[in-house]
Amino acid sequence: MSDLFDTTLYTHKRLNTFVQNYSNYIENVINSAGGDSYQYYNFQYSPNGITIVDTGRIPNQELYPLNPWIANPTGNSTNGWKMELGISYNKYKYQENQQIGLASSGGNVLYPVQPGLQFVVILLPDSAYSSNYNTFQYNAGLPGSFIDYFADPSSGTIISQGLTSAMDTYADAFLDASNQISNLVIQKNGTAFGCEWFGYFKPNSLGNYVFNISAGTGVYYYIWIGDKAICEYTPKNADVYNNNQSFTINVAQNTTYCPIRIQYYGYIPIQTVTPSTPTFSLTIQTNSVAGQRGAVTVPVAECMYTIGNGTYGAFAIQSYVPTLMYCAFVSGSVQDLQNGNFICYQLLLGTSQPDLVAFYQVLNTYKYGMQSGVYDNDNSGLIVSFGELPDNTYYTPISGTGSTPSLPDRFSVYRLTTDLRMGNSFQIATQKDSNGLYPMQLLDPSGTFLSYADNYNEFIQYYPTVSATTGQVESAAQMSGDQCEESCNNSQNCNYYFTYTANGVDQCVTDNLNSIPDFNQVIPTGSTAIDAGSSSLFMRNLQFTQPAECSPNQTIEVKTLDGTANYSTSFKYANYNWQNPNVSTLNNIGICGDPKYIQLGNDAAQILYQDATYFHNGAWIPGQAPNARENMSTMATLNEPGQDKGPGQTIPGQTIKSKYTDAIGDTADGIRAGLANEQKYAVLMKRVNNNYVDLSQNLIPDYLKLRAEMAENVNYDFKGDELLYFRNKPIPTLQQQSAMDTNQEYITQNLLYILGTLTVVILLVLALILGSGE
Repeated sequence: MSDLFDTTLYTHKRLNTFVQNYSNYIENVINSAGGDSYQYYNFQYSPNGITIVDTGRIPNQELYPLNPWIANPTGNSTNGWKMELGISYNKYKYQENQQIGLASSGGNVLYPVQPGLQFVVILLPDSAYSSNYNTFQYNAGLPGSFIDYFADPSSGTIISQGLTSAMDTYADAFLDASNQISNLVIQKNGTAFGCEWFGYFKPNSLGNYVFNISAGTGVYYYIWIGDKAICEYTPKNADVYNNNQSFTINVAQNTTYCPIRIQYYGYIPIQTVTPSTPTFSLTIQTNSVAGQRGAVTVPVAECMYTIGNGTYGAFAIQSYVPTLMYCAFVSGSVQDLQNGNFICYQLLLGTSQPDLVAFYQVLNTYKYGMQSGVYDNDNSGLIVSFGELPDNTYYTPISGTGSTPSLPDRFSVYRLTTDLRMGNSFQIATQKDSNGLYPMQLLDPSGTFLSYADNYNEFIQYYPTVSATTGQVESAAQMSGDQCEESCNNSQNCNYYFTYTANGVDQCVTDNLNSIPDFNQVIPTGSTAIDAGSSSLFMRNLQFTQPAECSPNQTIEVKTLDGTANYSTSFKYANYNWQNPNVSTLNNIGICGDPKYIQLGNDAAQILYQDATYFHNGAWIPGQAPNARENMSTMATLNEPGQDKGPGQTIPGQTIKSKYTDAIGDTADGIRAGLANEQKYAVLMKRVNNNYVDLSQNLIPDYLKLRAEMAENVNYDFKGDELLYFRNKPIPTLQQQSAMDTNQEYITQNLLYILGTLTVVILLVLALILGSGE
């Protein structure tokens, strides 16, 4: 039997574990959320997806001359302007985020990225220091604080501007080879100094990140995170400061570099001869690291970056300057105010870097006065009449009259921010991830799996484009609202339509270019074609073209996308992780594109096709174990399947069979071994058949015949009434006894031969069956 081939399936236990995991996953998918594991939303264009942050008032002579600050002469409502600016800004920021670190067509890197933050350490005057936190914020200048000294640190620089990449503790920035901080203390008792770091926060994974500060020997500190860290940062709007030492930020998209600015102030007291090195550390923790339980500390060096490597003028900032959107709404007359008609001044997109820096520098210079209301008074000392609209947006009246009114005395400046989801469609998992967030993936707009549905969302009192020369609506047709909707439904290039009345007659304008409409809520000056208040815009919803095919045996019915204008925290899926990659085909939708489903598919491929070392008891380790040989390895303990910790320590003389293979190869080996053994089985079974024929046709009939003859022959006394019962019969003679012994031996030999043959065959077949293994 030792010459039989080994048919054991070494990969059986790992395959069985995978099948169980896959079955559990499918069962959970079916049972979760009533079997509805994903929702599909098209986030509508809406003013709710755009917010404006009031940065305060500023004199027009300071802001208007700047090149990027330009007026758009057409009128619109504040919501209309928010829509127009927000859509452009959204597209621009998405493209800008994609360009960081990428090479241009000429081969140069557009915005080089390197780990670490820029920093500078400066000396502060004695008058700057105060042990009172509230006094400290404002006693270093008018009307500023320590923060003002970083605008031009050249006169008080201790450690010149540089880059620190060893950011596990921020104390590294204080390590100056010339030990200037200590020397200053020796020369002059009582030294105040400050350190500022600036750069961008971008972790490797999505989720919530908590910032905690340990100030060490420091006195005061601030952290600003987000767009306000560029030029609007003041003690009042800091996210982390002395009285608030923790701050949480949600990273929902892994392509975004978030601006961050950190400032630290230290004071070395009088009569300190050998001061200790100043210390300041920042701890960042998250639950987003895959495979980890509880909060995980993220090394600062892995999530802080500098973009670019240059500066512009006295305003210290990298060569990459993020384009922020600022705007102001100006009313030209009382009638315009009553009609909600405003001219919009804005920071244009795509302006040159020096222009952006100059603009930000002005805001940085005047931010204290803007945020404190210093410039709410005009040049005569009178309070400027700022009207407050229903949405709490301030407008600035134009002070002049006539055909060429003058600029407003003050601009009320707003920073505009947008929700990057606006105008896009997403697949959202209905089950939260380990961070309590909903995984969300963009439905790639370039894909062919989305088409227009025959239902719409209405935007009341939005007007179509009017020709500046004729005052008439372009491409208008006389038809009712129902006819207009039907006309749009019949075209796959129609994204929207307008309905309105002109002198009481129904009119219709349909899109035929898959375009985005103008979100205008004011009838253009000189228009003779639209009745006031009669116009509505209807934006078309989306749907999937067909069900998703995961495999030949699995079809997923995909629903029509629901439109949502809810960008608030009340939206069920407001806390989300925007994950990559985008959903680009129907085969990526639903369970087909689920990361767990994809991972299981990869695991299956790995088990089937990637070699690993498997052991006879079912354990396995990736790759080939040290000193492993086909079918034999010396080992002491084995890991549970799937744990990559090595085979354990060796014990001389103890052997466990192993095999370096994959499931396909292992199964093929088992089949081939089985086929080879089948040939051996065939030979053995032929012998069994021959023995059976010989037994049934020859030996057993001969035995039965002989037995019958002996039963009738008195010399054998099979009946037991002559030779075996000595009370009634005489003792056999020596000749009779010899004949009886000979015949008995002959019968016994024949019977033992038959029994032995049957036993060997049965044991052989049984051994072969048992040897086939699992």
